[in-house]
Amino acid sequence: MSRPFVTLLLFLFAVTTSCTRHTAESDINLNSVDLFFAVADSVAQRQNVAEATWDSLAHSDGYVMAGWQKCKGLIRNALLIAFHPDSTETRNTLLQSQLSMSDPRFHTSLLVRNYVDMKQHWSELQDFRRDYDYASIQKQARQTLQQFLPNFVDSLLMFPNIGFICGDAECRSKRSGITLDINYFYKYPEVGIRVLTHEMFHTYRAHFEDREKFDSIPVLWVVNDLQNEGISDLIDKPLDYDPVAEYAKMGYPEQLAQMYLEAVAATSNKMARLDSLTLCWAHEQITKEDYFQQTSTLFPLGGHPNGRYITNLLVAHGLQDQLLAHFADPVTFLLLYNQVAAQENLHVMSDEFILLIVLLGA
Repeated sequence: MSRPFVTLLLFLFAVTTSCTRHTAESDINLNSVDLFFAVADSVAQRQNVAEATWDSLAHSDGYVMAGWQKCKGLIRNALLIAFHPDSTETRNTLLQSQLSMSDPRFHTSLLVRNYVDMKQHWSELQDFRRDYDYASIQKQARQTLQQFLPNFVDSLLMFPNIGFICGDAECRSKRSGITLDINYFYKYPEVGIRVLTHEMFHTYRAHFEDREKFDSIPVLWVVNDLQNEGISDLIDKPLDYDPVAEYAKMGYPEQLAQMYLEAVAATSNKMARLDSLTLCWAHEQITKEDYFQQTSTLFPLGGHPNGRYITNLLVAHGLQDQLLAHFADPVTFLLLYNQVAAQENLHVMSDEFILLIVLLGA
């Protein structure tokens, strides 16, 4: 057995037993990062990496939390392209390509771009992983969240498990916890805290949602998503948020940013469509299933662009206190929207629509 392989085995054993930072409320897990660093160093030195090691990496805690346990091939391919000395030509070709999101190589290119960026500050990134005060994340996130919750109930805040990975710049919230790319967190720690707080807001807000009502009444379900994402975006997206610059920073193509901007520009039309579709459903001209199908694509990108746009308008009109006081009430959210819609040349929801949602939301 080669000496590098023995060293790697000993390292893998060490990180699997010691790389989770335990706190009173949650685990902050760096297992995937440590395994990735070890494998990347081996690849960079042209050392053979056993299949079992690739399996261990894909099934390490952070990647499992992100739902990437079946993405071994993707992780391996991207890591080899980014770190192997003999992959320069393939790497350069991929990085110079302008790939659409429908291209099968798109996600690989996202990872490669991030991994190549990591190489530019490899030593500093490893120091950051070792020295950062991870225990402070909870305190920082809690303090940030309290700014947006006027009657904060501390006992209802469940700080989620956090799994750091080496992936793309997307923060993912799953039932098992939240995953975040270590390189993104290294470069933008304050933004990273706010992104984590954004996800924590969703968890906290769930305690106050009437999910049974929202799931059975489709219009409340749609508006609830707009409100949920709109308020949470106040936490991590400033008023001067530029989707073109931010998506580029994350490695996403400009077409995604254009989709965001187009959705914002169409807010009035989309609200008018929501108005008419809802009345069609109320008058039994379409089924609930048809309503869900048609509204599922009405507000793209999870409702973020239009939810954030409406929320920022409410803030600009001095309605932030009312907005946050009713942070889990989609009916009030729509009533506040109607207060400012005419002033902003946006579609004003019809009287019949307003009466309907008030009755349904009672």
